[in-house]
Amino acid sequence: MPNQKISIALCTFNGERFLQEQLDSLAAQTRLPDEVVVGDDGSADRTLEILEAWAKTVPFPVKIQKNEHSLGPAKNFEAAILRCSGDIIFLCDQDDVWGPEKIQKMTAAFEKDPEAGLVFCYAATIGGNGEPLGISRAEISRAQIICSGWPLISPFCRKHDNPPGCCSAFRSELVKRILPIPHNMPHDTFFFLYLPALGKTVTLRENLIRYRFHGNNVSFWGNWHQTFLEHQKMERTSYRWLHGIYFNWEERIQEFLDWLRAQPESKYRAQCVRYVRGNQIHYPNRLRIQRNAVIFFPLWLLEIVSGRYFRRLQPVRSIFYDLGLGLLNTVNPRKSVSEIRNLAMKVFKRK
Repeated sequence: MPNQKISIALCTFNGERFLQEQLDSLAAQTRLPDEVVVGDDGSADRTLEILEAWAKTVPFPVKIQKNEHSLGPAKNFEAAILRCSGDIIFLCDQDDVWGPEKIQKMTAAFEKDPEAGLVFCYAATIGGNGEPLGISRAEISRAQIICSGWPLISPFCRKHDNPPGCCSAFRSELVKRILPIPHNMPHDTFFFLYLPALGKTVTLRENLIRYRFHGNNVSFWGNWHQTFLEHQKMERTSYRWLHGIYFNWEERIQEFLDWLRAQPESKYRAQCVRYVRGNQIHYPNRLRIQRNAVIFFPLWLLEIVSGRYFRRLQPVRSIFYDLGLGLLNTVNPRKSVSEIRNLAMKVFKRK
């Protein structure tokens, strides 16, 4: 689909410090947008003044709306998206810097593959003064999404590991089918979880944006590096704890599965359904295996043979961790007797 109309949804709030550099990078694109739709969430600084002055210098329309009441980041983006008229919508933060070929290369990915519904790019990282931080945003994102628990729902965490909204673009016809954004969910997480059920997800492993850490980022408030180190430490041991939070997520997982089943049939929807249903089998089985490896050894073999271990994070570590913990519980006579009694009651349906 050549000559697709491109919209940028830009959300601002007291962004005068970095906004001009971001706007200059939008105007320097090798493929200019067809419109920029701005949602300002009640800025009290020079943000609107900067936007209005910039709008007079660029060859494309800039539609600026100041919200009457503060909406927050997610709902502000939702409102901006709904005002976009383009075929493809790019999300834009006020404090980053886009590489000159970002729009051109990401749009080409949609044109190359008509089934592509969501496209991500990679991002380099910079500090408040524009200095390189020497770490990929994807590395930070990967640890962040694992520690958030989203792998319990999304099958795309390993393959598509840089889901910040500012690194994404999507077909408007798809995103408007899944709105509104829930009040308790960040907008980029929402798109990362729901859009892959409607179309193909593509990641361009090229830094097309410079993501800025400055201490006031919505998702990394304060010391971003310390937060990243904590996430990274948890990521290395996710085989120990991820399955443990499954039961706290059971209701949320089932709600997502119900939503999936209500969507039109497609191979992408089917892929998501298989993954979520697999989680509903796999993680409870992991906990059963750990209770007693002798009693539940067949379940351990089943999870290996079925491939469910290998379609999830840290499969080899998970396999041996579950077996080791199960064997440890096996040597506890009282535990073994209790597990045998519980199993017998289930087999014979004793009341």
